[in-house]
Amino acid sequence: ALSSAASDVYKRQGYIVADEGGATSVPGLFAAGDVRTTPLRQVVTAVSDGALAAEAAASFLSSC
Repeated sequence: ALSSAASDVYKRQGYIVADEGGATSVPGLFAAGDVRTTPLRQVVTAVSDGALAAEAAASFLSSC
């Protein structure tokens, strides 16, 4: 079962709600690609999402 924080993230029709950098409302939890709420489902946008989420995750970890 998902924790309440995780279930808040997993809302819209089975997709994960995240900002443009891939950050969710749960600190340290990032989403990228086709699991994220996004208007386009294409390989190029998924790759871009992955790069943005990786940078955001690295920044988060360096601030810990």
